[in-house]
Amino acid sequence: MSFQEPGGHIAANLLLRRIEQELAGCRAILVRVETAVETLLKSGNVAADDPLHIVEMQNIDLLDQILADVMLCLQDMGSSDAIAATRALRLGDVTRRLRLAALRNRLAGHATIADPGNGVELF
Repeated sequence: MSFQEPGGHIAANLLLRRIEQELAGCRAILVRVETAVETLLKSGNVAADDPLHIVEMQNIDLLDQILADVMLCLQDMGSSDAIAATRALRLGDVTRRLRLAALRNRLAGHATIADPGNGVELF
């Protein structure tokens, strides 16, 4: 069985690896957010002893740790015999509720244009 068969089917372990890659991308975004927040704090516009920013900085770290642990879980799931023996999944069933077309495309294995990460997008 191929990893991605005609008709939009995908092996579960390949899908798990792609989800893991998405989480790695989320962690990279989180690092940029943390850097931006630290820059704001160092600018003096927020008091260094403001309890709100202290809690939120800890939450950024907590979120990074959670993402890292979920990635480890996905790695272990993807390498398990049970997942290897699973029938291919219909990709449309798994991704139909996702709002981001770029994410759906990446999970399907389609190349997307890289986001330089330095543009401002208001929504």
